[in-house]
Amino acid sequence: MAILQQLIGFLKSVFGENKKADIPTKQQIKRLEQQLRQMQPPLYKNGELLPAFGELIFLLYTHTTPFFRLLNFMAPAENIHIKNRIYDMLIQTGYSPNDKVKLASLSYESRKAKLEKSNNIQRDVESQTHTLEELIHVLRSSTFIQIEDTLKKLELFYDLCTFNFIGFLKIFNPTFDSLDPQNSFAPAPIDKATNFLLDLYFITSAFQVNASLARAVMAISSSVHAEKKLPADEVVVHIKKIAAILTKVLNNETLKACILIAKDDASFRPDTAFVKSAPLADYASRLRSRFQSEEQRIKVELQDRQLERERKELFGDLPLQTLASYNEENNKILKQDSAVSFLWITPMQIIKTFLIQFFEEQVRGLLNDIILEGFFNNPEQKTDFSSTVYACTDTQRILNAFEQSFAKGAKNDIGLILSYVNDGRKDPEFSRNLAVMVNNVNAEAKNFVQTQVSYFYDLYRYMLLLSDDARKSVPEVISNIKFLFTSSRNRSRVDFLEQTLPQWAAFLLVMKNYAVIGQVELPRKESRQAAE
Repeated sequence: MAILQQLIGFLKSVFGENKKADIPTKQQIKRLEQQLRQMQPPLYKNGELLPAFGELIFLLYTHTTPFFRLLNFMAPAENIHIKNRIYDMLIQTGYSPNDKVKLASLSYESRKAKLEKSNNIQRDVESQTHTLEELIHVLRSSTFIQIEDTLKKLELFYDLCTFNFIGFLKIFNPTFDSLDPQNSFAPAPIDKATNFLLDLYFITSAFQVNASLARAVMAISSSVHAEKKLPADEVVVHIKKIAAILTKVLNNETLKACILIAKDDASFRPDTAFVKSAPLADYASRLRSRFQSEEQRIKVELQDRQLERERKELFGDLPLQTLASYNEENNKILKQDSAVSFLWITPMQIIKTFLIQFFEEQVRGLLNDIILEGFFNNPEQKTDFSSTVYACTDTQRILNAFEQSFAKGAKNDIGLILSYVNDGRKDPEFSRNLAVMVNNVNAEAKNFVQTQVSYFYDLYRYMLLLSDDARKSVPEVISNIKFLFTSSRNRSRVDFLEQTLPQWAAFLLVMKNYAVIGQVELPRKESRQAAE
């Protein structure tokens, strides 16, 4: 008996309590229905949304359509650089006149002009860095926090403009045509509108259409192409109409009531949108990234310009050899549409040109003969000399491999790099992938330059040593160096090498700006024949 009573009690607790709980829920639903019926205009009756509801949705559709075109740059598939440029413009309106002058001083052109005239580039770069940090620090102020709030509202406003109004309107008129001015609307079952109501509430419950949003939209309109511009008075009219509908009629309370009725659940809590973006943090990151990449670019360009005279002395009017893919043509594309660039083009071109002009076959043949036939007095020195010659001779192979690494499917695939440039306009993830690839390529080029130049520096010192050794009555390094230098096979090779030693020195003096090497000793002007 006790067990039976417990079972009865359990069933009462489950079904009896729920039944009692249904009473206030039904009452709340009835109150919400009464509320919607009493609205002006009435929006609901007997399980249906009335035509007035459809007309309000149509008005929202009509007044958001111009903004859909204007704000289309915010679509995920559009060029992210355009969105960043417009966001930067809106954020920068918060700077004081003095801060705007500081910001202008950090443009690529202004920074380069400043550093071109600088007597102390490092000090001026530090000063520019300090200015950058000041501009980023001020982003914490209330002015910029309000701007960020407006930008977040702008994202929700764009979501409203892209809302599926036509799908919603077809509940009230299955043949709805956006181009037909005579559209009419009939009552529609509220349960068919549930998902549309949830989506509309999700967006509109998270923000308000206000004056700051209107000013942002007007600023955007003034910055876009003529075909997308909206007159300021039109912006105000459309914004006011949207605000009136969302605050006076289809406000959060009304939409929520419709949702609860459609779900027949007064306890239901519809979701509200939350904007995860951080416009100010993203802006600061873009500022720093652009500042750092432009600093590298400026330093490289200034260095290349300063070395123009030395390059003239080295190669005369001979143009520098161009590398496959790692060249200015592709670099121009990178500079135009990204924050990264190829930084080691010039030194790579100099090395490629030097190999062709001054490390040609007859020089390599002479060096190999010395390795094979030279009687070195110090075996360890012969080993070191052989390793140095091999490393220098291998330079061309490494350079060829570097150029081939840009082929389709290779590790530095230039097609993939350029596709990241294009796709990065729409998705910042591709820009990050681009930065990784370009940074890796630059690191590879830098390592090649610095490693191979150090080998050529060591080889140059050996050549000076052997040239001097051949002048001595009793050679100290290679006992038969005189014979090797004067043999019929090597005489012309030696002449060419000694005539071009000044170019080797000039090459190393230029490359000293890109690689860490010791002091470059100039070759003796006295010829070997005169010494003999």
